[in-house]
Amino acid sequence: MLSIKQLRFAWLNQADDCLQLDNLTVAAGEHIGIVGNNGAGKSTLLKLLAGLLKPRQGQIQWHSQTLATLSARERCQLVGILLQEPEQQLLYSDIASEIGLVLRQQRLSRDAIATRVNAVISQLGLSDVAEQHPLDLDAGQRRLVTLAGVLVAEPALLLLDEPSRDFDRHHLALLEQQLAAQQQQGRCIISISHDLDFVARNCDRVWHLDRGQLLACGEPMPTLSHPSLQQDTMLAAPTLWSLRRQLSPHFDKG
Repeated sequence: MLSIKQLRFAWLNQADDCLQLDNLTVAAGEHIGIVGNNGAGKSTLLKLLAGLLKPRQGQIQWHSQTLATLSARERCQLVGILLQEPEQQLLYSDIASEIGLVLRQQRLSRDAIATRVNAVISQLGLSDVAEQHPLDLDAGQRRLVTLAGVLVAEPALLLLDEPSRDFDRHHLALLEQQLAAQQQQGRCIISISHDLDFVARNCDRVWHLDRGQLLACGEPMPTLSHPSLQQDTMLAAPTLWSLRRQLSPHFDKG
């Protein structure tokens, strides 16, 4: 459904490209996890996929249609993006108005908007706080409100920047349940995450970026245990894999 071809991007007044990706694809119902150190190009790639940035070279295509040729309104109907800081996406003083913003832009009827907003509020466990100001909520609940504002539009492509951040166990379970439901409906999901346990549990494939290039790509565990990701200093790793790595010298001695 989604393809990246010979993608190159450089920031203004910089001679060198900070992102260089050749050929990548995402299938219907597939969840891609993007991992890598800060500055690897993860958020830049997400903004390119959303049409918030334009590539210097190459194409991003959806069903063979170049995303750059779509209008902002057309992209909004296709792509939903969750930014890393939920406060950047909150505009209204009540949750229902916040979640229904994109539906009002799509000019749905008042009844249709209310039905879909109420449904997503219930699905994300926000019913008890539905009357509160979004900025009065805790960090996890604010992220759920912004996620609800994305999911309510039913976009075909979900772009999520650190979706599990600020979540306790209960909210994380709600998130993962919703993402699984989105996949079952055939939607593509691309998530940036430093939580490699989250990536290992939920993603079908992993793209490991390093300094703007694809370092490794494949199924979660082989890719997340790639030597380039696991330095001697023990960078973040899926918990069980990291524990096994730390204990293996002891087992070898025995």
